[in-house]
Amino acid sequence: MDKDQLRQMWGVTTIEVTAFFQQLDEAAFAAEREGRWSFAQNLDHLVRSVTPVARALRLPKMALRFLFGKADASATYQEIHDRYKAELRAGAEAPKAFVTTRLESQSVLLNRWASAARSLDTALDKWNEEQLDRLRLPHPILGKISVREMLYFTDLHARHHLDNCRKS
Repeated sequence: MDKDQLRQMWGVTTIEVTAFFQQLDEAAFAAEREGRWSFAQNLDHLVRSVTPVARALRLPKMALRFLFGKADASATYQEIHDRYKAELRAGAEAPKAFVTTRLESQSVLLNRWASAARSLDTALDKWNEEQLDRLRLPHPILGKISVREMLYFTDLHARHHLDNCRKS
């Protein structure tokens, strides 16, 4: 999947996530769900997971190479999906830094989501195809993965939470 396809996919995911959480009333958005995260917690988690990726994409590429090394060839979207699902089945959970302790209002979280999603898309402007495959970022469950793989993960992670929310 090339950069333009990544951006298009992320744009669709962003719209779908936004539409789902916008259509909820404030009470349903914030309501606790037995044994599950609330819708608000899901959206907050997505904001907390997208924001550092967008920030990392703005760092100097030399710094990323120094900090995280050079990547091997990137896996496919499906391969990243399969690795992530396998980790979840093995019991992987979100690190505490990515789990909310204080919930904000629906409108505030939707604005933060829009800003984080837009920031990620904009940050891609300064990346070429080779750099997406050559440089790595750390992932708390998958380890060091290429930037392209991180973008795949970011999209599939948002879809994972969206699908879980839609099912309930």
